[in-house]
Amino acid sequence: MNKVKYIVTDPCYLLCALPDMAKREEVWNTAGDALEYLDNIRMWGKQNGKEYIYAMYKKALNELPNAKVDDLPLLSNVRDSGFDKVGEYLASEFKLPWMKLSDTDGGDWINKLVVEDKGLYNVNKILNKSFCADVGLVCVFPDNNELLTCLKRTYKGKQGLYAVFTGSDDITVNFDRSQENGLVVRILDNYTKAVIRSLTPEEMLDGE
Repeated sequence: MNKVKYIVTDPCYLLCALPDMAKREEVWNTAGDALEYLDNIRMWGKQNGKEYIYAMYKKALNELPNAKVDDLPLLSNVRDSGFDKVGEYLASEFKLPWMKLSDTDGGDWINKLVVEDKGLYNVNKILNKSFCADVGLVCVFPDNNELLTCLKRTYKGKQGLYAVFTGSDDITVNFDRSQENGLVVRILDNYTKAVIRSLTPEEMLDGE
C-alpha cells in the first residue's frame, strides 16, 4: 500500500501549473465548451427529452481531443459520464493519472472535508480541510508532486481554496446527487475502509 496525498478543489485553480497564458486559455476553453453542453443537459434535459440529452452529450465529447462517442451511457448516467470525459482530458493536460470531476449542483460554494469513518491503519488524515468553487466545479485527484507546490506558491496566504487529505493508492470518489440543493463528495478508501466526505447542503447552511 502506498500513501498518497489527494487534492480537492475547483479545477480553475490548477491553471497556474500550465506553462503560459496561451496554453491556459486553450485548456480552459476546451473544457469549458464541453462543460457548457453538459450544463444544457442539467437545465433543459428533462424538458427536451432523450434525443436532446444524447445530442448534448455527443457535442460535449466532440469538443475533447481523443474522446470517443461510440458507446452511449445509460440516460441516468449521461452527465456523470460526460464529466468523466472532461476529467480525463484535464488529467492528461495536468499530467495526472486520473481526475474525478463534477459540477457542484449548487453553483459556487465554500465547503470542507470531514472524516465520516476513520477506517484502519491510521492512514487517512485531512491536512487541509477547506476548499471552494469559483466556477461551480469540484475535482479530486492524486497530487503529482507539482500541483500542490504550484497551488501553495500561487495562492500563498489565501486560505480555503483547496483541501488536502492522505489515503492509500486505492480510493473511490463518488459524487452523491441524492441531496437537495447540492452535491456531496464521498471518498472511500478501499484499503483502509475510511470514508471522507464534503459537507451536506444542510451542514453548510448550518455553518458547520
